[in-house]
Amino acid sequence: MATILIIDDDPEYINAYTIVLQKPGYSIFTAGNSSDGMVIAEKERPDIIVLDMLITGTGGVQFLKWLRAQPALKDTKVIVLSNLESDNVVANAKKLGISEYLIKANTTFDELAEKVKQVLQQGSS
Repeated sequence: MATILIIDDDPEYINAYTIVLQKPGYSIFTAGNSSDGMVIAEKERPDIIVLDMLITGTGGVQFLKWLRAQPALKDTKVIVLSNLESDNVVANAKKLGISEYLIKANTTFDELAEKVKQVLQQGSS
């Protein structure tokens, strides 16, 4: 069973994503800020991380830089799900090896679940 870490500072989004992603049988971990996300990522070594770029703490880009610097986590798949549409932020995230950059406002829960499934099926990066 795949494990997913959801990092978002909005509890309503975390609850909704958890419900949608538990349906296919994924094991879900959640964090409301980047610091907690780092601790959980190190402990649980998730197969995929769903990351909001506007998280409290270091922020999404800094979290990605930290993640890629960790030998045990550097190849972890990441789907960014954020309302931050800055071209600069998207470009930086892509340089840091994310699998997908989705805009929250334009992505349904079912689309997120399908994207997670697709990324997990891609195998190791």
